[in-house]
Amino acid sequence: MIYLFDYIGPSASFAFLGSFLGVVISIFMTVTSLLIWPFRVSWRFMAGLRSRKKAKIRKLIFLGLDGLDPRLTEMFMAAGKLPNLSKLMQQGSFRRLRTTFPALSPVAWSTFATGVNPGGHGIFDFLRRDPATYLPDLSLNRYEQKNAFVPPKAVNLRGGVPLWDLLAGAGIPSARLGSRPSSPRTTTRRTTPTRASGAG
Repeated sequence: MIYLFDYIGPSASFAFLGSFLGVVISIFMTVTSLLIWPFRVSWRFMAGLRSRKKAKIRKLIFLGLDGLDPRLTEMFMAAGKLPNLSKLMQQGSFRRLRTTFPALSPVAWSTFATGVNPGGHGIFDFLRRDPATYLPDLSLNRYEQKNAFVPPKAVNLRGGVPLWDLLAGAGIPSARLGSRPSSPRTTTRRTTPTRASGAG
C-alpha cells in the first residue's frame, strides 16, 4: 500500500487571496473609471470653453513652408508673383524665423512643434545611429513588432510636448495638415478633437 501526503502551506492561500484581491480591485477600478469618465470629459470641455471665452484670438493658422527662402519670398511678393501669399501677409502676419542648428527639416520642424532645441527633443538629423549596432535608422520614428502575428507599430522618437498636445490638454481643438513631426501620433490622451493628415 502506498500513502501519498501533500501539505498545503499558508503561502498557497496567500497567493490565492492576493490573486482574488487583484481581480476585485481591477474590477472596482474599471467600474469607477467608467462611472467617472463622463464627468471628467464634461469638466475638461467646460474648462476649454472658459479658456476660449477669455481668448483674444478665436482662430489661428500657422502656414509653414519647408525650405522656403524668406528673401526670395519677399522679393517675389514685392514683384506681384505670389498674390495669395501677399494677401495672407496683409490680412495676417509674416515673420522670419531663425532656423535650428543643424538647419535640417526634421530638426527644425520638431523644434517648431515643441518649442525646444534639438537637445530637448532629441532629433539632430534625418538619420540616427543605433547605439548597439551603429547601423543607421530613422531619427523621427521607428517600427516595433512584438511577433510575426502582430502588425508593426510606428513609435514617435521625438521628445518634448508638441503644441497640439498642449492645446488638447487645454480643451482647444486643433488640426494639422502635412505636419512632419506629428507622424506617428504621440500617445498623449486626448479628450479634445484633433485631426492629423500627412507626414510632410
